[in-house]
Amino acid sequence: MSTAVLGAKGLPRGPYYDTREHEAGVSLDGLRDPALHTIRRKPWARGMNSTAMKYYEDLVRSQVGELARAFHQREGEKVDISAWMTFFGFSYGFGMLQNGRDVHGLSDLIERALTEAAWISHVPWSIPFLGYIPGGSTSWEEMKVAGEQAVKRRVDGGSIHPDLFHYLMDEDGVEPIKPSLETCAIDGQLAIIAGSDTAATALAHLWYFLLSQPQCFNRLRKEVDDAFPPGEDSLMDLARQGAMPYLNACINESLRLYPPVLTGLQRRVVSGTGGRMVGPHFVPDGTQVAAWAYSIHRDPKHFSPLPNAFWPDRWLSQEKFVLPSGEAISQDQVITERDVFLPFSLGPMVCAGKNVAMTEMRAVVCAVMQQFDIEIADRSCVDSWEDDVHEIFVTSRGTLPVLLKSRSLPTLI
Repeated sequence: MSTAVLGAKGLPRGPYYDTREHEAGVSLDGLRDPALHTIRRKPWARGMNSTAMKYYEDLVRSQVGELARAFHQREGEKVDISAWMTFFGFSYGFGMLQNGRDVHGLSDLIERALTEAAWISHVPWSIPFLGYIPGGSTSWEEMKVAGEQAVKRRVDGGSIHPDLFHYLMDEDGVEPIKPSLETCAIDGQLAIIAGSDTAATALAHLWYFLLSQPQCFNRLRKEVDDAFPPGEDSLMDLARQGAMPYLNACINESLRLYPPVLTGLQRRVVSGTGGRMVGPHFVPDGTQVAAWAYSIHRDPKHFSPLPNAFWPDRWLSQEKFVLPSGEAISQDQVITERDVFLPFSLGPMVCAGKNVAMTEMRAVVCAVMQQFDIEIADRSCVDSWEDDVHEIFVTSRGTLPVLLKSRSLPTLI
């Protein structure tokens, strides 16, 4: 069913994505024409291929190392690890990690802007009139300006390494027509949100689950310590992290329960087509259709047992499983349908930065668990975490204060 909606032969995007239209054009995630989308996606693909990943791996090492140094400097202090995942996500080009705070108020601006976009998307016919309503879409317009300014700074500053903007701006000169600064600004804004905010949210949720379930935390720490013994820096071998079963199981399980984009990725059966079969269902033309990852991931037909619980073992390959209750079950009693696991969407519009995001998450978790003991500083924030989660296309979340203490291991800074 998900493939029938989101796959290569799926449905075009629905009216929700009218909010992705700008005066200078439409952002990549708002394009409905498959051929045009393929053309516009090419620089994204080049910017995220295996060659480009070598640059991102160096960048991840640098930024995670800076995160660890910041945590060492704040040892014994109350630290909101959720906020710090945002600082990490927006560290490149915005100085949040270096300053230990959101100096420019960017993350708050993005949250306000996406909140506006969330309600506007339900009444897309109102978009042409918003300019006449005081405050109708102020934050959304401010975010557009912030994206344009970020791209201008990047253009003016040039590049030493081939980052994503290097490819978006065609600095190699491989495109027959060089993209305009306005088009780069539009897609640059998308890159800021898709590449920074979503990774930060995924990491914050993962810390919540690990801190609220000490048995999972301790089991993962043992895997980290076994993979990277004392004196060995976990950041020196990112490929090894990709082969750590329980680490990747924990990340997948967190993404299953709380995919960064909670909403359904809206599609529509084009009016005048006479309708469309979507799987076994006939959908009349003009009807909006959405594949809600949050609901699909919690459907016991696809993930069982404990579809609403954080149970990373479901992602492991083994003959027998032990439930949190202590009950032992066999492999044939566990349902884990990877084909419907879509935290990064699927098909031709799948997230281009999936590999970078997974590399970031593994590196952050391994480095922090290797170097620090983590203690919950405010139990009420853990207890209310899931109540504080709000869907605004991406995710609005609460605070998660912790106390960090360096482990009695050789310091790796």
